[in-house]
Amino acid sequence: MDPATIGEALRQSRADSRKRSRDQRPSGTVGQRIIGGRMGLYNNLTPATFHVACELQAPYEAVQIIFANSKPAYSDNAVSIKVTTLATAADLNGSANTWTQVTKSGLLRMALPIAPATGRLSYALSDIIPLSSIPRTDGGSKPLLAIRAYMGASGDLPVLGNGTDDLTNWATKAGRRWVMRQMTGDGVTDPSVFTSTTNVSQSPIIGVRYWSRGRVVNVMVIGDSLSDGRGTYIGEGFGGLVADRLTSDALAVEYSNCGWSGQATSQFGERAIDVLFSDVKPDVLLFPNSSPNNESTLTDAGFAASDAMYQRVLAACARTGVTPVLWTMIPTDPSIHAWGAADSKRIAANTRALALRDRGVLVADTSTPLSGPVVSGQVGLPAALAPDGIHPGDAGNILMADALTPLVRRAGGL
Repeated sequence: MDPATIGEALRQSRADSRKRSRDQRPSGTVGQRIIGGRMGLYNNLTPATFHVACELQAPYEAVQIIFANSKPAYSDNAVSIKVTTLATAADLNGSANTWTQVTKSGLLRMALPIAPATGRLSYALSDIIPLSSIPRTDGGSKPLLAIRAYMGASGDLPVLGNGTDDLTNWATKAGRRWVMRQMTGDGVTDPSVFTSTTNVSQSPIIGVRYWSRGRVVNVMVIGDSLSDGRGTYIGEGFGGLVADRLTSDALAVEYSNCGWSGQATSQFGERAIDVLFSDVKPDVLLFPNSSPNNESTLTDAGFAASDAMYQRVLAACARTGVTPVLWTMIPTDPSIHAWGAADSKRIAANTRALALRDRGVLVADTSTPLSGPVVSGQVGLPAALAPDGIHPGDAGNILMADALTPLVRRAGGL
């Protein structure tokens, strides 16, 4: 699909969205939170129970639990899953609570379908389970949900987290908590036996969908480590800031981070298309026009391939009714990638992406705000914005969120 056709399809999609907004039918009340996209493997030959407690952006009346499989040859199984509501962050296990059984097609066991290919994911969602959130008793404003899954024996169980990244800081991130714990054995059949309070960084439970009591807009980021927020909270980055800025008492903006550190555009582009045709597609997709992971030496051919990939993603968005927001590739410090004068190819690729604005595509210029002095033909990335020379830190993510927020507001019809 050529850029002109994509632009027209996106304009028609927004027109259809405006038409639907005039209808009196309820819409936009399903929220979705996915905590991360980078998967790893866990030795679960001695079967374990995995527990997640999380905060959601809006009160809920029903939930679906999301798992993912990164293996293209083998499937795994959740033997039993239960959920409960929590009233306080003082007890994030809720083991003494009344728990509700989760099913898939009415059955207790839930199979995780094989992935399309290495570096890509298949998603498995449970049945919709009626469960109403309850008011917090600890002064917190976000509703809490606890999920527990007893997984079948597997030497390489697909899990969120690669086993090296530390995700335990999410356990204390008020308003956005995502707490992961585990124990050996079955802690689902009798929830009271689960007593672990040790926070861990891996879990097969990667997300939740929920039916809200009010309007929710779902924003998703797919990309590499820049999308993943590797310079701040892994799994947050600029996308989480955008969602929090746009959330109000009248509207919840929920955020799914599907960044995967180390992936190139050819890989995360395929993942984006997989997502767009899956049950976890968002309302708004944030997607980069290229990645520093693509080439060690920048070439015209490399950027042409990136251009072709994001055109495919834009076309898939048009077909699935998802509104895309492109963002431009930011500079990298020469100490990380010494591109020299070849950096002009990155700038030219960004210019091509920005030109799509004339065709109705929402494109954020995230490169210019993070651009520092030019040395030997290469635009630098100030250390104040990205302390490690490549991943935006807090200050850099704020600038990226500044560029993206107004476009996400438009994309979500806010």
